[in-house]
Amino acid sequence: MNRSYAALLVFATAGCSSLVDDPCLDGFHLDTGACVPDLRVHALTDATMSSMTPPDSVTVVVTDGGNNFPACEMPTSLCAGECVLLDTDPENCGHCGRVCASGICSTGTCVGDVAGHIVVIGHDYAASDPAMDRVIANAVHLGSQSAENPIRIGFWRGDSTLEGGVAAAARGLQQTGEIASSAIIANVDHGWISELDAVVIEPQTGDGAVAEQAGSDAATALAEFLTAGHSVVILETTAGVSYRYLHGTGLGTLPPPVDASSMAVTVVAPGDSVATGVVTQYLAKPGSVGYPGAMHAVVADGTNDVVVIHSTY
Repeated sequence: MNRSYAALLVFATAGCSSLVDDPCLDGFHLDTGACVPDLRVHALTDATMSSMTPPDSVTVVVTDGGNNFPACEMPTSLCAGECVLLDTDPENCGHCGRVCASGICSTGTCVGDVAGHIVVIGHDYAASDPAMDRVIANAVHLGSQSAENPIRIGFWRGDSTLEGGVAAAARGLQQTGEIASSAIIANVDHGWISELDAVVIEPQTGDGAVAEQAGSDAATALAEFLTAGHSVVILETTAGVSYRYLHGTGLGTLPPPVDASSMAVTVVAPGDSVATGVVTQYLAKPGSVGYPGAMHAVVADGTNDVVVIHSTY
C-alpha cells in the first residue's frame, strides 16, 4: 500500500487585545484587518495563548514566510491549508494525510481498514522466560497479513547494545509452530520496512533527545506501515529511553519507566491478542519496567504499573 503522508502541525493563534487603533498584542501588527506576527512565532505557552484571544470583529491569521494559514474553528483541523473534519474526512481520517481506501471515514477511523498495532513491552530480553517470549511473539504475529508465509520481522537497534529480542521472538513463535524471517534493519524508513510485517525497536539506552529525534525521523514511514495493518513493537529496559522514541513517532506518550525487575506480573487483559497463551502470573526478568498510569494495559506488576501495552492505530 503506497501512500504519502505529509504531517502539517500548525498552531494557528495570533494575538489581539481590543479593537482600538492598535488592537494587537506586542509582537503583532494590524494588516488589512488581521493581527499578524512581526516575526515567525515558533512556540506559544498555554498562558500566552489564553491571553491572545481576539474579539470577533478581528480576523486572525498566522503568517509564515509570506504564506498565510487560516485559523480553523473547532472541531475542524488544518490539513494542507484547508480546514477539515478529521472524524469524517476520507482524505484526512484521524490525522492529516491518512487516506481511506474505502472512501469512508467514521469517528477518525477508515471503515474496512485492517488495524495496525502498537505494542510496548517492558522487557529488554537480556534474560527471558517462556511467558515473556510468547508476549513478543504474539506482538509480531499481529502484523502478519498472511497465514501461509513466514512472518517478516525487522529489528532496529539504534544505539542499543541489548539484542535479545531476535532470539526471544524466535523462541516464542516456536511455541505456536509459526516460522519467521528476521533481519537487522539500518533505518526505519520506507525502503527498509515496506516489505515487513513487524518492526521491533530494541531497548534504547542512550540520549533521550537522540531517541526522540530518531522516532520523529521514522514517524511518516511508521504511520504508513501501521495503516497497512502491520505492527510496531517497542522494547524498554530499566533507565531506558524507548519511551522517548515512541513520543517522537507521535504514536503515543508514556512517562519514564520504573523498575519492575524480578517482579511477579499479571495478565490483566486475558482476552487481548498479545496475551494469547501467556501464563499468569509470570516472572518479569531483571531489566523489566512498568509505566505508571499507562492506558491499554495487557500485563501489569503488583503496583499496577503497566508492563505490556497494546493499542491499535
